[in-house]
Amino acid sequence: RDLLAKGLIGFLHFLLGKLRVDVEADLIHAGLVISRLDLRLGAISTATIGLIYKPEQVGETGVPVLRANNILGSEISVDGIIRVNASVPDSKMAEIGDILICVRSGSKALIGKCAVIRESGYSFGAFMTLLRSDFNPYLFRFLQSAAFRKQIDDRKSTGINQLTQSTLNNVVLPLPPLAEQAAIVARLDALMSTCRALESEVEHSRTHAAHLLQAVLKEAFAPVAELTDTT
Repeated sequence: RDLLAKGLIGFLHFLLGKLRVDVEADLIHAGLVISRLDLRLGAISTATIGLIYKPEQVGETGVPVLRANNILGSEISVDGIIRVNASVPDSKMAEIGDILICVRSGSKALIGKCAVIRESGYSFGAFMTLLRSDFNPYLFRFLQSAAFRKQIDDRKSTGINQLTQSTLNNVVLPLPPLAEQAAIVARLDALMSTCRALESEVEHSRTHAAHLLQAVLKEAFAPVAELTDTT
């Protein structure tokens, strides 16, 4: 009886969560969101699980399939991409502007890693999810935030490195008006550009310092005869 009661309670929680997402989605589609709201990701986006394929379908030709190792930083890299000889439905083909998310991996650090699709013609593997919405530029920045990371870390099953569709759809985020979204995206892009410039300067300074160090060491440990010849 206790097990039955717990099961019913769990089922009711599931139904309430689904109802909440459906209501939020209806508000969005009806154009009733006129101010900043906290909404669930599933109410404003569609998440699609990646392509399942067999090892023998991987070859030199076929549809290119993106996997977790094809996300470097927050960009797509085609280095090491595989090709699958299979019929791929349109729903498993990425479109420009979609967000590719790693949802399952042997490494916990890879879960939630994401990048924006910049070119068409790619599918994506079963350990990935494709996120599509009318708010992707803003959503992409949110998916890189500590607020998103905390939510998925809190909800992930212990010992299982995966981000389920349910967990992803129930992530809560603030959704400001479109004009504010655009301003946030522009501000973050400007800050990231500054950060990249600073990183480049630091790396240049580090390289220059390393060269100077080697020059000093070479002079310090040069044979006496060699130092005499140069003076």
